[in-house]
Order: sequence, then structure tokens, then C-alpha cells
Amino acid sequence: MNMAKIYYHATPVDWRKEQKYKFLDEHGSVSNIEWTEITPDAKGNWLTAGMEKEFDEFISIGNKEAKASSKTESETIFKIFSNGVKTNRDAWAYNFNKKKLANQIQSTIEFFEEHRQRWHRSENLTRVKKLREQKVDLEKIIDDFVANEDSKISWSGTLKSAIVREDAINFDAERIRETLYRPFQKTNLYFDRSLVERVYVFPSIFPNLESERENSVFAFTAIGNTQPFQSVATKSLPDIHFTGDTTCFPFYTYNEDGTNRRENITDWALKQFRTQYEQSRAEQSRAEQSRAEQSRAEQSRAEQSRNPR
Repeated sequence: MNMAKIYYHATPVDWRKEQKYKFLDEHGSVSNIEWTEITPDAKGNWLTAGMEKEFDEFISIGNKEAKASSKTESETIFKIFSNGVKTNRDAWAYNFNKKKLANQIQSTIEFFEEHRQRWHRSENLTRVKKLREQKVDLEKIIDDFVANEDSKISWSGTLKSAIVREDAINFDAERIRETLYRPFQKTNLYFDRSLVERVYVFPSIFPNLESERENSVFAFTAIGNTQPFQSVATKSLPDIHFTGDTTCFPFYTYNEDGTNRRENITDWALKQFRTQYEQSRAEQSRAEQSRAEQSRAEQSRAEQSRNPR
């Protein structure tokens, strides 16, 4: 079977769309353009100019295979990683003022609880049980049931499902946690699964205030993000857009009750670093010894020249 061929032509990167339109008009046909045939690399990348081949030899910071594995010998630096926290209701879940945050969260919970109790009293409860048996999509039923009042609540799929499941939400002041919303912008977050759409792995990274004092995460701009690359270390819960789109690698992980602290750097990575730096120390020691011997030899020659026999 004949393989497809890829042809490429690039216009100057600073051209505006009008200049590109003019270029196409002047050439009239694709046959009049000077094309360059390109060959994708092993990973299917078409445009490889400027890419360093050494990148593939770097140690992986983390990957999904190691994260899912029960082994501690995964060939990555960190075993567990997580996106930053995603609330889907930032205006409600964040506030610089803890008291104002508590008030707005309590207001949201009250509005939610009104809906949950009204759902329980309505015929929807029996109706939904029957519809589930028939495997009917319940999304429209719940959408029609809730009141979309932006001044009181920001609905999401998670909250609507909580009504159907009749999951009560209770306010807990201890869930108000310090967070980094953006670099150098600390604020407060109501960190609770019921009102934060995606907590990801952070209940196992910063399960309580004590963990914030001893743990740290390294937050990197996620793969595929359009923002310039940056990395920030923090001891606070980071937002999903903390560094553009954020991927975080913690030093420790815990059980969600704060017990069973575990180092997140893999045994494999520890061996790599020990081997590398032990070799470096040995080489440095040999170099220092050689310089010392050379210095002693020079001093000896200098003394002999001053005191000839």
C-alpha cells in the first residue's frame, strides 16, 4: 500500500490574514506554490524544526501509567500528580474575606437544601426510580426542576445529581482553606466535594491544615497550554488556572483523614539521583585530590629551587 505524503509551505509568521489572502490570490492554485515534503517523526509530529532529540531521554516527571500502577519502581520522578482545583463556581467558592465567603457558601447551601427537600416531597422521587429502570436520561427532568437564580447559586452537574441522590450539604467552617488562585494572589476557598466540581487528588495532598505546613507541590503549566511555561512551588491549594492550566506534583501524599504520610518521589527516581550524585561526588573528590597532589609537588619544586644542594 502506498503511504500518503505530506507537503508543507510556511508564510512569514508575522503576516496578517490580508497578506495571506493576497499570497493565495497571487498564486491562484496549490500547484503554483513551492511545497516541501516533510516526514513525521516516530511520535507523529509533522513540524520538528528546532525540537531537541535529547528531550526523549529526559526522566519523566510523572505519567498516567505510573500513577495507576501499584508499584513503587515506576520510572518517573513522582508517582502521583493532580490538576489544580476546579470549582465551576469561582464567584461563590472563592473570596479574599473569610467571613464573606462563609456567608455566601451558607446562602448557596440554604438554596440547595430548599431544592433537595422540595424534590423529596415531590412526585419526582417515585418518577425517577421508574425512569432509572427504563434507563431514561434524567438531565431534562432535573433541569426543569431547579430554579436558575445566579444571585443565589451556580448550578452544575454535580449539584443537580446531589439533588437526585438526596445528598444533604452541611456547612463546615474548617473547610475554608487558604489557596493560591493565581501566582502571588492568595485568597480563601471553600474546599468541599459538594461545592467544588473537581477536587481531583488534592484531598490526598492537602487533607488538612497540618499537611499544608509540611507538604509542598510543584505546579507546572500543563501540556498543551497556550500560556508561557512556568513552575511554582507552593504549600497552598492551587486553582486549575494557577499557572494557565495547572499540573501539580506533591512531595507527600496522605490518606484523606491526614494519616499515613507517604513520600511521592518514587524509589526508582531516588536510586537514579543517588547514583548520579554519588558519581559526581566521587569525581569531585578525585579532582580535589589531584589538585592537592599537584599543589604539593609545585611547593616541593619551589623549595628545592630556593635551597639547591
